[in-house]
Amino acid sequence: MIFLILFSQLMAQDVVIQSPSTPNIAYEKRLVSDPKLQSYIQYLQNQTNKNKLTLENTFKRAQFEFLQGSLEKAADLFKQLTEMQHQARWSLTEQKIIHYAFLRLAQLRPTDTKSWLRKAFLFNPKVKVDENLFPPPLVDHYKSLQKSTPVNVWTLPKRVENFDQVFINGRPLPKGVTFFRYRPGRVRMDLLSNIYQPVTLVTDLKDLESTKVTLHPLATGTCQAPNFHFKASQKFRLLNEDCLSGKAAVTGTQTLSKWQAATVKPEQGPSILKNKWFWVGVSVIATGLTLHSLNQKESQGGTAPAPPSGPREFSNN
Repeated sequence: MIFLILFSQLMAQDVVIQSPSTPNIAYEKRLVSDPKLQSYIQYLQNQTNKNKLTLENTFKRAQFEFLQGSLEKAADLFKQLTEMQHQARWSLTEQKIIHYAFLRLAQLRPTDTKSWLRKAFLFNPKVKVDENLFPPPLVDHYKSLQKSTPVNVWTLPKRVENFDQVFINGRPLPKGVTFFRYRPGRVRMDLLSNIYQPVTLVTDLKDLESTKVTLHPLATGTCQAPNFHFKASQKFRLLNEDCLSGKAAVTGTQTLSKWQAATVKPEQGPSILKNKWFWVGVSVIATGLTLHSLNQKESQGGTAPAPPSGPREFSNN
């Protein structure tokens, strides 16, 4: 009940867009002085991606097939989950589902065990493997691969400093950094700002430094005539220097952003990760499965097709 009250209060707050000419200190001061206002980044963080429901339903189906002993059907469904890794800026709970799916595939597709394990810790190296859910040989193999895979230093693309928050596979980077440490591979990068339209890059880290990031203001104009460059409702307002505009007119110049189009109202419900039925059943079955690939030489074939090369950028223009 308390959560619902707080959530309704957040939804009732007007959203303040920062004009490119407005200093950060003036923008932050305005937000602090009026609790009825929220930043654009806060607004984005309160949205729920429409892919969440698909992720959870696919996970439930995969777990059901796995518990029923339909291992090939389960593997196909777990693979669908891993293919969703770059479709959204997932929360930690959702990241754990995808990470878990990678590990299950490493168990169910023994010819590609090493590949699936590598993809698991590339997706989120901070998620710990629950040793009660997977056979000890698989857990040991995972830890060994993770330890032996080097961590490189990568430089962020130019213009990233214009954004307030940077996420790699859903995990935030410290504010103001120009480089970060990560294992080589393909990742999703999300750039959020209170001034510019959000940008999403899906790219191999080796191509990151040469990637160009475009800057498109969320809004321009004056307090008397604000111009919002996305589908703005009447709850959006523009802060131009020290002047806060009235609420956005529904008939203003508005271009639907891909970020906004991919969001729906949050759906309330218990987390499936807290459902003990799933995990107890899985724990029993996991102990009965064996990984033949860990007792044999690693296969040289059967690797998954390589993802498309080069970065893909999604912005609001």
